[in-house]
Amino acid sequence: MGSRTTSLVLVMLMLIGTLITPAIADDPGPSSSDEPVWEWPEPLPPQDDDIIGNSHLDISGLMRPSSNISASWNANVSLRDDYGVELLPDRTLGVRAQIDQHLGDGDGWLSISEIADFVVLIENARNLTDSELLGCCIVDYSSMQIVLGVEIIVIPPVNGSVDSNGSWGWIESAELTGTTDNRSTRILDIPRVGGVIEEIPLRVTLPENWEFRYSAMLEIIEGSPGDFTIHRQDAPVASDIRISLGKNSPPNANAEREIGITTIPLEIPTKYSGECTDSVLDSTTQWWTLHKNGTMLSMTHSNALEFTASEFNFTHGEVASVVMHCMDSFSASSTWYDNVVIDGIKPTWNAVFQVNIDGTVNDLDSNLANIEVPSGSHFYFSFDASDENGLPVSIGVTSNKSQGWAHSGEGTLEFADHFYQGEQINGMHLNVTERHKVKESSEYSLNLSVIDDASNTVTHGWTVVISDGAGPTIIPDIISNGTSVSPDSPARAGEEIILSLTESFDDLDAIDDVIWEVRVDKQVIAEAALWSEVEKLALPLYEPGIHQIHILAWDSSDNKEELDFGLIVSPGLGVNLSILDHQVVGELVEGESVKIIVTMQNTGADIGSGVLCSGDVCSDDFMISAADSIGPSIFNAELVLNLTSTDLIDLRLEWSSDSAGSEGVLDIENDYVVVSQWQMPIQVLLGVLSVLMLLAWLVLRTWGTESQRP
Repeated sequence: MGSRTTSLVLVMLMLIGTLITPAIADDPGPSSSDEPVWEWPEPLPPQDDDIIGNSHLDISGLMRPSSNISASWNANVSLRDDYGVELLPDRTLGVRAQIDQHLGDGDGWLSISEIADFVVLIENARNLTDSELLGCCIVDYSSMQIVLGVEIIVIPPVNGSVDSNGSWGWIESAELTGTTDNRSTRILDIPRVGGVIEEIPLRVTLPENWEFRYSAMLEIIEGSPGDFTIHRQDAPVASDIRISLGKNSPPNANAEREIGITTIPLEIPTKYSGECTDSVLDSTTQWWTLHKNGTMLSMTHSNALEFTASEFNFTHGEVASVVMHCMDSFSASSTWYDNVVIDGIKPTWNAVFQVNIDGTVNDLDSNLANIEVPSGSHFYFSFDASDENGLPVSIGVTSNKSQGWAHSGEGTLEFADHFYQGEQINGMHLNVTERHKVKESSEYSLNLSVIDDASNTVTHGWTVVISDGAGPTIIPDIISNGTSVSPDSPARAGEEIILSLTESFDDLDAIDDVIWEVRVDKQVIAEAALWSEVEKLALPLYEPGIHQIHILAWDSSDNKEELDFGLIVSPGLGVNLSILDHQVVGELVEGESVKIIVTMQNTGADIGSGVLCSGDVCSDDFMISAADSIGPSIFNAELVLNLTSTDLIDLRLEWSSDSAGSEGVLDIENDYVVVSQWQMPIQVLLGVLSVLMLLAWLVLRTWGTESQRP
């Protein structure tokens, strides 16, 4: 009722002012009558935003559980004329056209009477009964009630053409009252249902010692714990914005010491870091103080503290007291303490190094700066450390031997590793010229770090020098007939066979400093030879077969390497035939049939075919197989002859080879004689007589002449 009276009074004052000082509008409109222009309070200038303004909820008094609560509400809203209102149809037309068409005569001109009706419409719309309908808030899930109604002042659009562009709005205020529930934490819900009042920021102020605690919509809330603003127009979802409120409590003080476990060092800086946590909107103040026997020695305003005990005249065994202080915007404070003993004595350590060379363990002097270790040997490490107060001591060992190489232990540390020459030595990654040059031994750093409970640290370093513990690398290449031997290009008898050692190298020595020995089938063909003598070495291999090659090499440190391998020498190309044996099966009698079998061998690497002939009679074709590295191929040829004359039998082998591109005829010498049929009985008779005469002679020799008497 009060808001309506206020607006009516404002309208009457404006009417009186208009009658005293009438004015003619710039645009008389479609009517021919002279209608005065009413002077309204000047509106806010048009803005880029459709709606601007602000609102304020001020909660006063105590917010104890199950008690009454009071608050005041104020809002100031300004809208562009082209922003329509939901109270009238056709919102997209803008408020001026809405008023003209739905509260006036639709003549395109916004009159004073039409504006007055619009003012009443707004006043009625904002004359609400509780805080939720007002678009303000809900406390502990209940709306607060409006006391004595809402005071409203409407600043309407100016009269004139509906096409004019300006702004309009209203100012409202109300006193609210409600009750809290029985919890200690208050819940404040801010409506977000799409009303115009929600498009402006809402400032919330709380009673003394009450603060903002939490909201899931923190990204749209800014300010301080007791005075914050909610930009609900930026809320990403259309749902109530819930905020928890609570009575202020001191901030939480949390800190940690970054060095030392139960004690701190005397000479090394001790570091502390800490954090004061409170309401997300609170800005806390943080500082540190350092004390000795109750006397403050320093104060530092920072989130971290660093001090060296000796610089404040602490001695071994004394106690340093460190305090971190936190204070929030309500002047509530809290502290974090650390009373810690000073340790000014460094730990002690001992190291034992051993190396295993070919099964023999040798001790190394750990007092030397350079520790020499043969390449590839087994290197044993043993460390122990202690502190005078008996607290644990950590041991750490690192090296640049490889990335991440590190070992650690507590009190004692034992481990073993192999150390080899690095990539800077000769190897296959270098071209032949480079890998034949002298190279320096590899060196690695070995770093020891011993840290006691107080972080007192002792360090020591060694250089591990890798001595030459590996023999030369032997890389042979067999060259036959100018081509490296391979499965497709074997070494062959009769060709020049060369042993090439060009690709070989020593890890450190120049190749000219390497001594060589070469054996072929246990025969030494190079002994104590220089590189120039063996780089290209002719091998005395003349016969097919599997030959054993043995190569030995010594570097300047007398490291020996040896390589033993078998070399297959294949037969020479072509067909190379010879007769091993021949025989006749059957009687060499005219008119008879005999079989002649000839055994031959081929010592060549090519295959062929042939026929066994006598006169114009030849056998079927037979295969001439190839010889291999094991030996020549041996094969038989058979010829069946019908003996038709008493002449000597001539035998020959006719052969050809497509793979070798050659052919030939091999005469087979023999003493086979064919006899006639009539000679056979005489031969039999002579044979019988010869046997009888032999028997008679034997009897005479045995029993004498008496044996022949009757």
